[in-house]
Amino acid sequence: MKKNKLIILVFLQIFAITTIFLIGYSSTLNYPPPLVNNHESSTISTNSIGVIMWDNNGTLISKASNDQEIPEICSDGSGGAIITWADNRSGTDWDIYAQKINSTGSVQWTLNGTAICTESFDQWAPQICSDGSGGAIITWQDDRVDLDIYAQKINSSGDVEWTLNGTAICTAIFSQSSPQICSDGAGGAIITWRDFRSGTNYDIYAQKIDSTGSVQWTVDGVAICTDIDHQWEPAICSDGAGGAIITWLDERGGTLNDVYAQKINSTGSVQWNANGEEICTASDNQQKSQICSDGLGGAIITWEDRRAFNWDIYTQKVNSTGNVQWKVDGTAICTLDQTQGAPMICSDGSGGAIITWVDGRALNWDIYAQKINSTGSVQWTADGTAICTASNNQLAPGIFNDGSGGAVITWRDYRSGSNWDIYAQKIKNDILPISNQPDDIITLTSGAETINWTIYDDFGSGQYRVWTNDTNANFYVWLDWTPWNNDTSLDVPINRTAPGIFNYTIEYNDSNDQFGIPDTVIITIKVDAFPTSNQPDDITTSMIGLETINWLLFDDFGGGLYRVWLNGSIWVDWTNWSNNTYLIVIINRASIGTSNYTIEYYDDQNQFGISDTVIVTITADTPIPEQPESPINVIAPQGGGDISSFLLSPLGLGIVAGFGALLLIIVALVLKNNRTIKEIKELKKISKTPTSKKSIEK
Repeated sequence: MKKNKLIILVFLQIFAITTIFLIGYSSTLNYPPPLVNNHESSTISTNSIGVIMWDNNGTLISKASNDQEIPEICSDGSGGAIITWADNRSGTDWDIYAQKINSTGSVQWTLNGTAICTESFDQWAPQICSDGSGGAIITWQDDRVDLDIYAQKINSSGDVEWTLNGTAICTAIFSQSSPQICSDGAGGAIITWRDFRSGTNYDIYAQKIDSTGSVQWTVDGVAICTDIDHQWEPAICSDGAGGAIITWLDERGGTLNDVYAQKINSTGSVQWNANGEEICTASDNQQKSQICSDGLGGAIITWEDRRAFNWDIYTQKVNSTGNVQWKVDGTAICTLDQTQGAPMICSDGSGGAIITWVDGRALNWDIYAQKINSTGSVQWTADGTAICTASNNQLAPGIFNDGSGGAVITWRDYRSGSNWDIYAQKIKNDILPISNQPDDIITLTSGAETINWTIYDDFGSGQYRVWTNDTNANFYVWLDWTPWNNDTSLDVPINRTAPGIFNYTIEYNDSNDQFGIPDTVIITIKVDAFPTSNQPDDITTSMIGLETINWLLFDDFGGGLYRVWLNGSIWVDWTNWSNNTYLIVIINRASIGTSNYTIEYYDDQNQFGISDTVIVTITADTPIPEQPESPINVIAPQGGGDISSFLLSPLGLGIVAGFGALLLIIVALVLKNNRTIKEIKELKKISKTPTSKKSIEK
């Protein structure tokens, strides 16, 4: 038991020594300060607006005689678009025409458009999708025999590719109308329409056509929904896997319309519940639904909605398995008191969509648009951004993604007051400009640093100005409005006329007058004083002494390098020093005599202090101790160079505690040894004492 107590005592002493030493050692380490964000906010806003890119109120597409109506649009794959419309230039029948515009809005084909179908009787309600090769596939309802569905392909040069005046898609009995189209991803298309072949109700059918104009599924189409009552006004988008998602208005079980949808794969088989999934069954009527892909096998659907007894615009997202993702019965896009209608939609390329519609807020019909992100939050001005507010009416918008997060919108326009014409406009998602938020700067009145602000923007340029304060804390414009270019350093100069602390704040906007978040850089300007030394006293010591030369260096910039000469030779080569921290320089005690220790030092601005010399005299009074092979430079807390200061340091305290522990161990061993000797003597006395017979008998 006593032995165990002794072991515990030894371990406690060793633990105490180790703790004292580690505390002393850690106090000499220069840990970096925590990282600090010196800016008011590190949050970068991603708010944006919709910005029109071409002529205000649109670019003219066709101004042929009589009327041009119902324009539709798709991408040409190069930042431009192909537009199709119904055209009455003949003065007798409606025909189908098309035009191509490039990314700047200039028309590329025949003036006023290229003929797609000029067959007798009316061709109406054209729809269009890209063929993936710079051309397009166009479908329409055709009255040449009965109301049927036809299609035509046009290449990037404006030449038609299939049968003159179109290839038949469906010529079933009774009427087929309101076709819609999307790409199949392989140069062909999937077309859907409302179909009256039953003779009692409209139903929804679809057909696939390849790049040569050959139909791929059942002749006259595959049934999508044949439930009771009417299903009509279908719309379609690609599912990204060779199939499609189709939405429509549905009267099943009543006289009011709801919104339904169905998915069909590349072979023409429906994938969701028979006759479709509910998208919106809110009160009153929903109508004119449109759809685009969400890029993940699902879709975003928009429609006119009269749940508040006024026609508004709503939208909903459905995933690849047919489950709605946003608010039940849809998210509001525009709910102003006046009527909003005829919505059209395209993907934004990031899981959201851009929606355009006809708007009556100004008491005539204009074109507006809104962007919604992948979570169902609107991104542009509440209730929409104006696309065209020209005089008279603008109707029947069409839209497609421009490939860079924006869209091109087309519509029929009556601004002339005599005929309906076709116009188009490009809108882009303008993200607010942002700054790189450079670090704060500490510099000198003689320094040359600049503030390297860099501004980034999707529109590429804008203007900025810089404010700062004087020594009386009065703010003034340091640099007035100046142009900036995207991703280019501004290199703003610093006013160095006086030392002090100054706030430099940049304001900046882009070419659409959208302002970024101002950024402030704190500039500290100093007059660089030379570093100084504490000039320690000369030292007289013995060859076994413990004194060191305790230089202490000071500087307003906080550190630098030093070296020490001993009688003309380098004793300590260039070594880092920290501000106001002792440099414990070991003394060479190899021989008796007088030596000069001279320190050279400079700060991190390369300003040299005045060299300082300490004269060290070594006397002989004991044998020469073993000397270190090279000087040791340690950093120690503030204190003198005598033995008492050393013993009070953490390292000295550790050594003292160690000696104390050793002494305790020796004392314990001696005490135990004395007790053992005493016990042995007692045993000897007992062994020499005669044992009585009586005791033996016992």
